[in-house]
Formats: sequence, structure tokens, C-alpha cells
Amino acid sequence: MTAHRRAAQLALLTAVLLAGCSSGTGSASETATASATGAPTGAAPPSSAAPASPAAAPATTGAQVPAERSALPDGVYRTQLTIDHAKQLGLDDPGNAGTWTLTVKAGTFKLECVPTSTPGVECGNKDPRLPAVVEVGTLRGTGNTVWFVHDQELLVKLSGCVPDSQKSEGCGTQDPYHFDWKRAGNGLQFNNYVGFGGAAGFPELSTWTVQPWTRIA
Repeated sequence: MTAHRRAAQLALLTAVLLAGCSSGTGSASETATASATGAPTGAAPPSSAAPASPAAAPATTGAQVPAERSALPDGVYRTQLTIDHAKQLGLDDPGNAGTWTLTVKAGTFKLECVPTSTPGVECGNKDPRLPAVVEVGTLRGTGNTVWFVHDQELLVKLSGCVPDSQKSEGCGTQDPYHFDWKRAGNGLQFNNYVGFGGAAGFPELSTWTVQPWTRIA
């Protein structure tokens, strides 16, 4: 070890010992770091500080359901898919097939489905003995983004579904989801699906987005 290195280590050790006896607010390690870098004693370490934990990060923008009523225009909209047509469009799940009807009225929605040919398979594998209503609730959002917020209590009354059941008589997920929407002819086109909770894993391509919905009333 050279005399120069011994002198440097002795200087650093002296700084640490003096800091330990000091009545200042900085810790010994902070003082030693300050002595070595030329920063003022007690100053926060520059870029060497550990990054903030992900848990401390602010909540994701847009994860809260807006309070505003959606601007989705009132009307009755329909899309129809046979199982074969759904497959041709890239939908492998036959549950996407069916005649789907969306009724929008004064910030509320009702989604109904009747099978085209295969009850119990189409319409999301829904029990064909239950009424046609699949979802019901309120529409929230701003601009061209619409949130579908479920009303499970009303759905049970209208459809007779069984909450939390994983069978065909179940009520399905009750977590909200949203799309961007735009007018398509006299109807609507949905895209950019985002789901939350139990709806988070649903694919972007679905009955909702694979083709426009035609306004029928």
C-alpha cells in the first residue's frame, strides 16, 4: 500500500470519527460521503439514492370510474355473429357468437343476447333457460371513452342469474370495463378495450370490437 493511499484512508477515517462525535443532523456515513465528494455535510446523496418503490407510485391514471355520464348516444344497437362468421373474423371462442342487442338510454345500458343456432354455447355460454339480458348498469365517461358499470342487483332481478356462480347460470364478471367509441354510419364502433378486476384478462378482439354495431331504433 502506498503512502498516498494510506494518507487518503486516514483522512476518510478521521472524517467518519469526527462526524460520529458531531451534534449535527447528518449521519456519519453522510459526512464521510460529503468529505469524499465535496458536497455539503447533511446534503442528500445525489443520484445514488435508491429509486422509489413501485408501491409508493401514484395510482394509474384512468383507473377510477368517472362521475360524468357518458356521451354515448341513446339508441338500440345490434351486432350478429354466427359461430362460423366469428371464427372467420378471428374469434376462436364460440361464446362470442349470437345476436347481441345494446340498449342505451339516459346514461344506462342493457345488453341482451339470443343464440343464432347453438343455445348454451353462444352468448357467452349463457344458460338458454334464462332471459336474454346479459348485462345491465350505468354508462360513465368523458369524450369518446365509455365505462360500463354493472348493476348486479338489477341484473339478478331481470335475468334470474346466480351471483358468483361459475356455471352457465352465473351473472358473469361485475367489474367495470371501458372502450373508446366512435360513430360508424348510423351505428357505433368500439375499440381499445380496458378491463379491471375479473374483466382485466378479456381480449381486445371480441363481439364488442370485431365489427360495427348497427343502430336499429
